[in-house]
Amino acid sequence: MAASPFKLLCGVGLLAIFSSTISKSPALPLFVNHLGGEPAAVGLIASISAGTGILFSFPAGILSDRIGRKRMLIFSAIVFATAPFLYLVVQAAPPISPI
Repeated sequence: MAASPFKLLCGVGLLAIFSSTISKSPALPLFVNHLGGEPAAVGLIASISAGTGILFSFPAGILSDRIGRKRMLIFSAIVFATAPFLYLVVQAAPPISPI
């Protein structure tokens, strides 16, 4: 029995998000430590990452309806493929001030 295109797309999306999270989670604390950041910076960076994902999901869906799903998938693939190279630009972890 063949999977429907919708189920296939959902499965691919799940694997993409899972692989992104599973590769980022163990590396993020090491990267922040290398940059001289505090443990709280790891939480801040992880929450910003999750927050931007939540904030951009709805507008991305609307944009997908307007410009077409294929164009949006290509654009998203380019963003997700090139974004990790921005880590090379980072020089320091964000300072965390006590409350």
